[in-house]
Amino acid sequence: FETMGAYTLIGESIINNHASKYLQMACFYNQSTLRLRFFDKTLDAFEQCINEEFAMKNFLCDQPKDFILYDYQDHICINVDLELSTISRINIGYKEISFISFWTHHINRSCFIFIIPNLQINNFMNQFAIHIDVYQPTIVENTLHTRFIINTHYLQNNSGWNTISLRHRQSSKSSEKMSRLPKIIRQKLCEILAPPTSLGNDWRMFASNLLGINYLQYFATKTSPTEHLLTLWDARQESLV
Repeated sequence: FETMGAYTLIGESIINNHASKYLQMACFYNQSTLRLRFFDKTLDAFEQCINEEFAMKNFLCDQPKDFILYDYQDHICINVDLELSTISRINIGYKEISFISFWTHHINRSCFIFIIPNLQINNFMNQFAIHIDVYQPTIVENTLHTRFIINTHYLQNNSGWNTISLRHRQSSKSSEKMSRLPKIIRQKLCEILAPPTSLGNDWRMFASNLLGINYLQYFATKTSPTEHLLTLWDARQESLV
């Protein structure tokens, strides 16, 4: 569960309750170009992205930003502004991308490039601010807006972001977010719920209450159905925090 690179979800949205999923946006810089990459919110997807960009000598500008994509069949707009002062900006690019490109896994392979004009005002280009807005027109209240400073000298030393540090950072987070159930209790629950009973008050009842009866056959193929169900329960509780 910690290193999944992609997910497959089968289903459809219902009225007034549209499906959604998390993506992440990472921004890379190289000389006069800004490269925006979107990918699934998983460590493997981010790692693949930075490996590809670092191989092309591009520099990561900031940590990835979350973007929630809703199934509105609406195109996605990307607007990029270059900040000249606290009250002045110039637009350096606007793109509209089809919804299906974002919703499918093909977005992981896409790159949106914006050219940064070389103004050369008092060494202005040694450090400058970029504003990025990503949104769906029908739900602009969920716009991803981010502003970051690009220091071209600082980015030359980009060793803070690499696959080793990413794995270490993820391991640290995993250690901090321990299971809500102590290990001994998980073991006891597995022992109690694993053996089938004539009344059905075993892991099958747990699965029915948690997911409904449609997934019993799937969990029946697992060595320890209860262990898998407890992991799913744990993830659900985490998402409610």
